[in-house]
Amino acid sequence: PGLKLLRYIIPWQPVNEVMNTLADMAQKHPNALAAMGRTADALEEYHAALGINPDYTNARLNLAGLELQLGHKEAALAQVNAILDHAPKNPAALQLKEAASK
Repeated sequence: PGLKLLRYIIPWQPVNEVMNTLADMAQKHPNALAAMGRTADALEEYHAALGINPDYTNARLNLAGLELQLGHKEAALAQVNAILDHAPKNPAALQLKEAASK
């Protein structure tokens, strides 16, 4: 979807407007928010994504990783266990579970 959007926007918009649009989109991505230190916003976005699609494994993994970074081991384990309920051999989830259990 990103490339289709760019192919549509670029011919019709000045380059600086396209770049501003891309920057806005990146800032709203939970990983970008977390990298900028906006962890509360990132947590909110991960939860919103999971509210739309509870089976979105990458969002759940990223949420678990962020919770772990913030020292919220129980919250991280809850996310990891939700993944392992459906995919018991998920290597990333197993690795996060081990890290959160320490």
